[in-house]
Amino acid sequence: MRLATSVAIALSLVAGQALPQTPPPAVDAAFQAILANPKVIKALDDIKADDARALEEQKRITEIPAPPYKEKIRAEYFLNRMQELGFKDAAIDSEGNGDCAAQGHRRRTSQTGGIGASRHGVSRRH
Repeated sequence: MRLATSVAIALSLVAGQALPQTPPPAVDAAFQAILANPKVIKALDDIKADDARALEEQKRITEIPAPPYKEKIRAEYFLNRMQELGFKDAAIDSEGNGDCAAQGHRRRTSQTGGIGASRHGVSRRH
């Protein structure tokens, strides 16, 4: 009985820590201002409208076999797709990952920015 009580108390404490906190007013105001920006509204609407196509592309990419250190076929697929979409600077980096930079942005290293594909799928790196 003591163990069950201890586990119940521990779980309630952990669950309490996991509850979302109310942001400070300044943070909430900044967040609301960003969400009200017409460019942000359009970008979010465009993302939502493209959701089904993006999910299908994600599935297609992740279905390409790419065991660790043997990701060449997936990287080549990614490179071809990026070139089809107009990313003229798309390339395969020294690590063997497909990489490109958004138009108007400089290429960054694979750890710090761009859009990339590896054995883990496709990601937007910051």
